[in-house]
Amino acid sequence: MEFEELKSQYDKLLKNEDFDKLDLGLKNPNIFQILRISKNEIRHSNFLSWLLDPNESHKLGDIFLKRFLREVFSSDKFGDIDQVDVEGMDLSKVEIQREWKNIDILIKLENVVVCVENKVLSKEHSNQLRRYKEIIENQFPNHHQTFVYLTPEGDTSEDESDTYEPISYEFIVESLERIISVYGESLNGQVKNYIKDYITIIKRELMGTDKLTELSKKIYQNHKEFFDFIIDHKPDIMDEIGEILKGQLKLKGLLIGSSSKKRVRFTTENISKLTYTNKNEKWWKNGESFLFEFILNEEKTN
Repeated sequence: MEFEELKSQYDKLLKNEDFDKLDLGLKNPNIFQILRISKNEIRHSNFLSWLLDPNESHKLGDIFLKRFLREVFSSDKFGDIDQVDVEGMDLSKVEIQREWKNIDILIKLENVVVCVENKVLSKEHSNQLRRYKEIIENQFPNHHQTFVYLTPEGDTSEDESDTYEPISYEFIVESLERIISVYGESLNGQVKNYIKDYITIIKRELMGTDKLTELSKKIYQNHKEFFDFIIDHKPDIMDEIGEILKGQLKLKGLLIGSSSKKRVRFTTENISKLTYTNKNEKWWKNGESFLFEFILNEEKTN
């Protein structure tokens, strides 16, 4: 792409009203983005545990817990309990535990226990779902045992599909949006903002369905050639790190040797005087025979 064409494409982008909307939307503060925990599985489990606990500071009572339990018991996997039974459960003494024996979320009622495995970006591994099932069976033999596999898309477990009920983050979003719609006026303002921020993060980071994501796709399609050119020529972070490191080494009085994108090599003045330089057969571009090096980006081998 020629310079004038690139400049013209950029000018068109700046005049695009959608671009202004996207820019404005991205500048709206979101507590989960500020804390950089939008894709952190542990933080999602923490926030969900907070919402599920009727005794927590959100003052929602058991509203979210009831909706969650109804969804769980609507499954045919747990035939001895139906979603209608949730209304008759005593939720005042519920225990919501985090990382109990490595289980993400444990919901313990008088005669019911719900084991929730939460997967945001990672996948099940090391037979963990089976291990959790065995732990629940051993620890709660007299409880109705139920198991939930919570993922962004509501994926079915690869190994324990007969035991774990898949629930999606879309259900979480729908439940929280319903709560905001119905109870929004009575909610604490700060709690309401937390929930709205959480809904936004789920849609944007986990599901890709928020308004800004859809808007960004539209802008990209309308200016595809421009964005592809920018992506192909974006600065390499390794180059920037390498230059910073070289600058610091020079400040320490060290000599920069033959370096590359993935390695910064250096030596001292005294060692340089004592080492051989081969000007004919060069392993490194300046022919040095000995250098210290920092590896910026190690090559992976299979």
